[in-house]
Amino acid sequence: MRASLFRWAAIAVVALGALLAGPNRALHAQAADDPLVALKARAQRWESLPPAERLLLCKEIAATGKPEAVDLLGTLALKSADEVSTLRWEINGTKQARYAAKADHKDAEANALTEKEAGLAKSFESAKTLEREFPALWAKLFAAPPTADGARFLARAANQFGQKVLLIDKERWETEWGSVARSKANQRYNTLNTARDAIVQGVARLESAEAVNVIVAEGLKKLTASDQMHARATLVEGLARLKRPESVNALVAVVKDAKELFPVKVAALIGLADLDARDHAADVAAALAEKEWPVVLQAAETLALLDARAQVGDVIKAMEKSDPGSRLREGLDECLSRYTGRRYYGDPKLWRKWWEGGKDAFIASGPLKPGGGDAALPPIGRAEPGAAPGAGAPAAKGPA
Repeated sequence: MRASLFRWAAIAVVALGALLAGPNRALHAQAADDPLVALKARAQRWESLPPAERLLLCKEIAATGKPEAVDLLGTLALKSADEVSTLRWEINGTKQARYAAKADHKDAEANALTEKEAGLAKSFESAKTLEREFPALWAKLFAAPPTADGARFLARAANQFGQKVLLIDKERWETEWGSVARSKANQRYNTLNTARDAIVQGVARLESAEAVNVIVAEGLKKLTASDQMHARATLVEGLARLKRPESVNALVAVVKDAKELFPVKVAALIGLADLDARDHAADVAAALAEKEWPVVLQAAETLALLDARAQVGDVIKAMEKSDPGSRLREGLDECLSRYTGRRYYGDPKLWRKWWEGGKDAFIASGPLKPGGGDAALPPIGRAEPGAAPGAGAPAAKGPA
């Protein structure tokens, strides 16, 4: 009887062991097929990991190059950012308490706070060391192959981070200035920007027209929601560094898109200047009619960088439509002055008079030296600071 009981007990133990081993074997098999399974398990113990193991974990995640690694590494990056911000505030609070204890001649308390501050400073330095590694980690993760598949990976990553940046940016402006929450939000924002820079570099390494077309089709044209604005701006910036005809065409399409938000259009206009897209000066000039003043001002800056002399009249027209004393008028005036070498202190009437009298000579003349004026143009007078609008000084010989 007793032997029978022992036999059944042994059978039960074996059966239970087999039951428990089944899921474990499946888990091990899954981990062998997908290394991220084990990495996710280690990431759940992040708070208990020493600094060296945290860095090693992040390096292993980045080395996988998998789309799922983007969210995992992003989560750990934000945890690291929060830790840096928290420790910074704790150090400042401990330091103030130590000063107060010394002022009250509480030497024992001051000594204890000194030791606490030293421990916090050590933890802070470890956290900062890890944080300084994230740009390299992002660069490794987003070193996607310069192919269509690599482009899909980068477009997806841009969307993932664009959504996070939007939420954190909103948090930054909704929290009280100088608060712990504001400090954490700023730290998180800066951390995610290092990821954004790596995505831009990844897009800039794409080699084929097919890969660029994927960025356009699955990035710019697919991520059209307003809360995906950061993603589109990131991809636009990457295309601006990719000197291919497809990049120019994509940026021109962004500028001409009536539904596109102004930060993305500004990024595209900057990109067209970087790509020296002189054949599309007319498309840039059309942006001078936009309602958002940053777009108008950047269009003028881009035209100047493209040396689009025939479009100076369009810039003057935009200046005439702007409100006196507005940032737009002041910006357009400064842009015209730096480009032409002339200064009329925000007076569109003087700019118009100069243009009508010297347009042909200006268009035909060679490139200007920065701020050097143009002696070939007939001077029409220079408005002095503080003079009434439209007032000009007597005409002088040489550059105005």
